[in-house]
Amino acid sequence: MSWEVLTMRSVTSFFNPALARSDLRRHWPILFLYTAIWMVALPVQLYLRHIAEGASYGTRTVSEVCQGTYSMGVIMAFVFGGVLAMALYSYLMNGRSVGLIHSLPLKRQTLFFTQLLTGFAMLTAGNLLAALLAAVCVCVRMDVAGVERRVPKADEIESVTAQCRNIQSFTATSEDTETIEAIRAIHRAVLEQVEDGDVDLDGTPLIEDGQYIWIRLKYTLTDGSTLERGYNVPVRRASALYTAINHMMSTPLARQELVISGTADADSAPLGGSIYSVDTGDVRNLTAVEAQMLYQAAQQDVAQGRVISDILSDTGYSPLQVDITGSDWDCVLNLDNFTDDAHTLELVNRFLNDGDGESGE
Repeated sequence: MSWEVLTMRSVTSFFNPALARSDLRRHWPILFLYTAIWMVALPVQLYLRHIAEGASYGTRTVSEVCQGTYSMGVIMAFVFGGVLAMALYSYLMNGRSVGLIHSLPLKRQTLFFTQLLTGFAMLTAGNLLAALLAAVCVCVRMDVAGVERRVPKADEIESVTAQCRNIQSFTATSEDTETIEAIRAIHRAVLEQVEDGDVDLDGTPLIEDGQYIWIRLKYTLTDGSTLERGYNVPVRRASALYTAINHMMSTPLARQELVISGTADADSAPLGGSIYSVDTGDVRNLTAVEAQMLYQAAQQDVAQGRVISDILSDTGYSPLQVDITGSDWDCVLNLDNFTDDAHTLELVNRFLNDGDGESGE
């Protein structure tokens, strides 16, 4: 009879998956905290800067975007590397824990390298996740896919709504090809300035030979989708953007929006209205005939181009407000935007000096 003593043999491996899983279950809060800090420092900050700076993404490089995170990365590596090392090898500070771990069928080198590789993998996983999301934010910020630089083609546009200084929001449909093309030219000119970094970076309201102007565009495309863009860009005289905006302002639809605000029905004749003096509070009521004369004069001035179409022109301030009403509509004539030779201004002055009209307080 032979007697054998049964002993557990040590596994000859540099890594033990079961021990690694145990370490991960015990020390996951360190990984969570490390990853959370990197998330706030990189992807979240990049997203917030992209939202805050808007169109200024054009000249940013990856180095500029990640500026300020290099020194933080060194500090994070030292701090969390040390914390994780102390946590993984903390069993060495307790005699009972040392006896328990060393009773396992694992070689000392297996224990050492498993703890080392587990800690390295935990920090690397956090770095990779933060880096992946940061890369996505950088790609969005740098407009790698060209989404921000997209200008819809004319045949893709169902309608487009535009708004900028002095012009109320108005909508051009696909039938109005002249206005559509003028708005697309503005969009392209804005993007050229964005690519050159000529955008609102610090909110400075004053620039040489021009001023900052908000431009908002909303495309409704033939496939039912919409594309909205907003820019705060400096418009300087003799620039391509200045020319494009003035061209758009000279289109019939834009000229009408400049001088006639509100709703009007071309098939319904005006029934009356009023001329109100902001300075004195006096009101000059208009008869139906006078209101119709004023409305027709405004339409004639629009058709003949007697409307200020210079985006940087100082239109001044008119103390008079002209309201025209119909059976189920009303509109306001913006006297500021008529040129000095406009027939509308001549009629307004005549009615104010004419004692035959109705007047009231």
